[in-house]
Amino acid sequence: MLAEYGLDHPGIDYRTMKATVYEPVKQLISEGYDGSLIGIRGQESSGRTWAAKKYGPLFWSKGYGMWECWPLLYWRREEVWLYIDHYNIPYHPAYDKTKFAPREEVRVSYWAGETNRQFGRFKWLEYYYPELLQKFIAKCPEVKHFL
Repeated sequence: MLAEYGLDHPGIDYRTMKATVYEPVKQLISEGYDGSLIGIRGQESSGRTWAAKKYGPLFWSKGYGMWECWPLLYWRREEVWLYIDHYNIPYHPAYDKTKFAPREEVRVSYWAGETNRQFGRFKWLEYYYPELLQKFIAKCPEVKHFL
């Protein structure tokens, strides 16, 4: 998406979300799935807090035509990590990459959109995955402006 449209395209966040979230979910629906569990928390953003108040943790998504369940909606990040640690639950290794933020503040998400690029998203990539960043720069040279 970024190579095709560029980092500063006004719709890049939508196009990135479409490719990484909307289209895969529609694929699952076409395969017969009728619901999804999504690990978002209301505490993560004002938009999610608004959605929590409007929809609650279980609702029928008209947009997807399937059930959405947000089981962690009302959990604080500290509670999530206490639960993970207490029950020794495996988690994504990106949460151990804590040079720039403590584990509780790391977010595993798509990293190539507009969101947070000005706050070091590509610097994180440079530090932990330099080979991947070089491939990214080869396709999208303007990424260098954020390093």
